Amino acid sequence: MIVSSTFDPITKREIDEIKKLHKNHRRIYIHVKKEGILDLKTRIQLVKKAIRPYHYLSLTDKDSDYIISYDEEIVRNGYYALAAYGIQKDLWSKGYYFKETVNYLCTPKRAAHSLRVAQCSKEIAHAHHLDENLAYVIGCLHDITKKVSDEDNEKIIKIYKSEWLSLSPKIWHSYTATIFLKQYMNCYNDKILHAIEHHTLGDGHNVYDMIVYIADKIEPGRNYDTTKHKQLACKNLRKAVDLVQYEGKLYRKKIEDK
Repeated sequence: MIVSSTFDPITKREIDEIKKLHKNHRRIYIHVKKEGILDLKTRIQLVKKAIRPYHYLSLTDKDSDYIISYDEEIVRNGYYALAAYGIQKDLWSKGYYFKETVNYLCTPKRAAHSLRVAQCSKEIAHAHHLDENLAYVIGCLHDITKKVSDEDNEKIIKIYKSEWLSLSPKIWHSYTATIFLKQYMNCYNDKILHAIEHHTLGDGHNVYDMIVYIADKIEPGRNYDTTKHKQLACKNLRKAVDLVQYEGKLYRKKIEDK
């Protein structure tokens, strides 16, 4: 029997469906359709990893009218935990579907902002000979729970970090984002989680904490000239953080005095 799908990516439910078919078919052949967000070669490689434990499964280039499709779009929207076992780490480590995740979880305006922060973070990291990809990922995903309601964020904060309830709801997303990353995207990279948790207050002290904090405030979509901030950030992260925080205090005071 031949089963077809885009497998973009292959999911747990699709594997379960194929295993059920095996009860009535001694051997199952899997056909990966050409159309997909990831290129065909990459999806085939992911399918190979996912079906490795099952000796009765193998790939074929022959198409089939028996088409399955379960949870693929949900996985692409950031719920990597629903992907087939054996490929979840690949989705994260290779950055597959990050942009789709950001576009789904954020408003269009916030998604565009996040991608600009990611690019700005990458450029600053490059200037300091740091991991550009890591900086990009942090910038890309830093606001993924920004769209979540205060009520829902509060429920999460109460469970995982109740001391944050005394802080403004405007910054709660910087912690609930780390919960989402761990529970649904299988991210346990301490540098990523720490930088995202501290990106609103700028109270983190490692280099990636400072990079995303600065990039969040000076990305080119801001309605003021940030050229000097970018130049300073590429030379001295600590001084750039201090400048951004100082100007932030001046701005808040100006608003309060109106």
